[in-house]
This record gives sequence, structure tokens and C-alpha cells, in this order.
Amino acid sequence: MSRCKDAVKVLTVVSMFGVIPVSADNHSAVKNLGGFHVGIDAAYNHSSAKNDETKGVATLYYDNSQRNVPDDELAKSKRSRCHIDPSINIGYSHFFNNWYVGLAGDVSFGKDNKNFVMIDDIDGYETKTESVSYALKAKGGYYFSELNSVVYGIAGVKWREVSYKRYTDGEFFSKAKLKTPSFLLGLGFEKPICKKLSLSAEYEYSWRNSSDDSLWKNEDGVVDFNVRQRLREHSLKIGVKCHI
Repeated sequence: MSRCKDAVKVLTVVSMFGVIPVSADNHSAVKNLGGFHVGIDAAYNHSSAKNDETKGVATLYYDNSQRNVPDDELAKSKRSRCHIDPSINIGYSHFFNNWYVGLAGDVSFGKDNKNFVMIDDIDGYETKTESVSYALKAKGGYYFSELNSVVYGIAGVKWREVSYKRYTDGEFFSKAKLKTPSFLLGLGFEKPICKKLSLSAEYEYSWRNSSDDSLWKNEDGVVDFNVRQRLREHSLKIGVKCHI
């Protein structure tokens, strides 16, 4: 009987020593992931944009008259973009036990010039995606000790400027910049790999519906087009964060 009691005591002590390191590791991982961080990512971005000229008004200089542009002279177009862009992020994270909240901002670099695919048969349409986009994001999630990782949701806003040009036979030219912020939702995963470094993976979906004016001028007058754009973007980011 005494041997059984001794065996139970030994198992209890061994179990305690087995639990203590795991708890310490969990606490250490949470502590290391908290606070300020700076990171770099490789982001695969796929975006699609549809433009619709909904109205055009021509003002003629020689008789100071105005007329509406006929519907068959208004253009509709669509385009897609697939690129791998580098990005830099900075943020702050805080843990309440295993619950996680954070704020982050990132800057993505990437440039693209590409012709539109015309929905209507009007020649001479192209677009340019500006080289820099910005995002502000809030994050919230939970640290899973079994995975030694944080899983979190993402919500925020993103600014990516898309401008386009339209011309016909070198005589017609118009340009608009559509830069209304997009709404952003996503999911993320972060895992510490040493005391100050962690690996992260994030998926983000952003969307916006924006409008702008596109102006054409020559010696005869001015044409003012109203342009609506529907932009959708999917982003997959994989990166490394350094925790300060």
C-alpha cells in the first residue's frame, strides 16, 4: 500500500513538472507576441475593376452650348490584375489572458499598367494602378496553446488609387482617379518562432464602389464624364514580424 502511495506521489510530482514548462511556454509566447512589432510581407494581390461611364455632358466653346453625350458613346470596361507586391507593416498587440486585440497599418508597393477589356466596342482604354496603397486595420482573436499560435479576424479600410485613360484615334483623351477607401475584412494566423520573431499569414478581401469625373478638353470644348467604378481585391500575405 505504501508503495502505491509513493507511486502516486511520484506521478503527481512528475505531472506537475510536465505542466509547469507548458504553462511557462504559453505565457512566454503570449508575452513575446504582445507589444509593438514591425514586419515585412510578400502579398499576392488579385483585383478586378469595372468602370461605367453613366453620363457625359459636352460644353462647346464656339456657341457656349451644352449637350448630353449619347449612350452609345459612353464606355463600359473591366480589367483584372494579379501581382506579388512587397509590403511593410507596423502595429501594436495586447493580450487579456489568451484573448488578443491589435491595431496595425501597412504600406504595399506595386505598380501596374494594363489595358482594359472593353464591354462596349470603343477603342483606346487603359488603366494604371498606383504604386502605393495604405491600410489601417483592427484585429481580434485568441491564442491557442495547443497550436502555440494566434488566430484572429481583421477589419479595416484600405486606400488603393486606380486611374484610367480613354482615347480614340489620338483625338479623344480623358482621365479620372478613383481613390475612395475600400472596406476590408480578413483572417490571420501568427506563430512565434523565437523570442522576438514570428511568422504570419493573412487573407484579406476588400471592396469599394466609387465615382469620379473624367474631363476631356480640346479647342472645341470640354466633355465631363461621370464614372463609376466597382473594385474588388483579394490579398494573401505571408511574412515575418519582429516584436520590439
